[in-house]
Amino acid sequence: MKSFKILSLLQAFDKEEIKLLEQFLHSPVVNPHKDVWKLYCLLKPVLQKNEVEIDKQYLCRRLFPGEVADLNKLYHVNSYLLKTTELFLIWQEQQKRLFSNDLHLAQAYEKKGLPEAASSRLDKLRQQHQKQPLRHSGYFFDEYRLQVELFSRARKEGRTRPFNFEEMSDALDTAYFVEKLKNACIMLSHQALVNTQYSMGLLDTILAHADLGQLLSIPAVAVYYQAFQALSFPEEDRYFLQLKQLLVDCGALFPSAELRDIYLLAINFCIRRINSGQSAYVAEVFELYQTGLENGAFLEDGLLSRWTYNNIVIAGLKLKQYDWIYRFIHQYKDMLPHNHREGSLNFNLAKYYYETGDYVRAMPLLSQMEYDDVLHNLGAKVLLAKMYYELEEWIALDNLLSSTVIYIRRKKVLGYHRENYLHIAQLMDKMTKINWYDAREAGLFRQKVLDTPVLTERQWFLEQIGKRG
Repeated sequence: MKSFKILSLLQAFDKEEIKLLEQFLHSPVVNPHKDVWKLYCLLKPVLQKNEVEIDKQYLCRRLFPGEVADLNKLYHVNSYLLKTTELFLIWQEQQKRLFSNDLHLAQAYEKKGLPEAASSRLDKLRQQHQKQPLRHSGYFFDEYRLQVELFSRARKEGRTRPFNFEEMSDALDTAYFVEKLKNACIMLSHQALVNTQYSMGLLDTILAHADLGQLLSIPAVAVYYQAFQALSFPEEDRYFLQLKQLLVDCGALFPSAELRDIYLLAINFCIRRINSGQSAYVAEVFELYQTGLENGAFLEDGLLSRWTYNNIVIAGLKLKQYDWIYRFIHQYKDMLPHNHREGSLNFNLAKYYYETGDYVRAMPLLSQMEYDDVLHNLGAKVLLAKMYYELEEWIALDNLLSSTVIYIRRKKVLGYHRENYLHIAQLMDKMTKINWYDAREAGLFRQKVLDTPVLTERQWFLEQIGKRG
């Protein structure tokens, strides 16, 4: 029954969602088909065992006892179950959109010929909307929708006083401008990553004609404008510094997921400066991560991304913030996704012990387990290889490098990481065979390290050459 989409969908539900779904399926309003509930009850034991296959003939016998097995009838019931479950997902999402629900309720009152009830609902919605703390693009889009409805209501009442034309226009302009700048920031970040160019559409025209003085008084506009300018002119500090201050002053005006994305825009600016050789920006990255952790920007549903966890450890270790990083590794380990928790904890503890010179504790964490991610695996192998080299355990190093090259060549989806890790393995192998007493040979190897285009461990290689030379 692998082809039944409903199985994989139901297996993605948590316990609380399952309880709500069962109540939903019991409602004759949304599910008038009794066989749908019967099919769900037959599938539930399979879900609890986390299986993906089931006997379709068995389902036919249980659903339609005494009848000849008809898979088409089974597929028909399954289709209803899938549609009802998807309707449940839509209903769940709708419950989170209080503004839209209230606006639709006002519209429903209007359609039912109850204008007083519609006006009362709109007045209440306007008051609630003004009191809510967020002022992101979503707020201004909602403000525009509200102003449109208020205009419609006023026009039907035949008012002679001025309508809310300016309020409608301003809300739409602000929402569009914020969203346009946000998308431009995303495009700039991505085009730097993949070395391509995207058209910004009308953005240049808008920037040329917009009253920036007035618009920049709106925090959401100011944040994305400064981020856009910082990414457009990465050699200048002033836009980044203004963005950094805005994150402190106005961070509470954004929902946490959007605030996290804004922090990442600021971090991307710093990474570009670091990649250009300005290592002082590692401290800026570390500070951004610290403040983002303090205000919860990097948590999503109470969880911290393992990549954010890794990046914070990397930045802290570069700055030799050992005590802080050790506390962080343990304090946030339970906030990692469960299926990546052990691997991320051990990998980052190993990096901490390596940087603090405790190879005895670091090596078992790297050699005793297989990590659940290709890049974690490669990172662990490189870290272990560095320790083998520094400890002059040549046989162990040779075996590890050979197995690493085989592992890299087996993995087809690595992108530029494939080139990087192959370079590391090949250069490390070559480094074990160099006659360091031959200045020319050592010099040629050093130049090769400098000339290798993709090499994340370049600094480590140069340090080892310095020790041997």
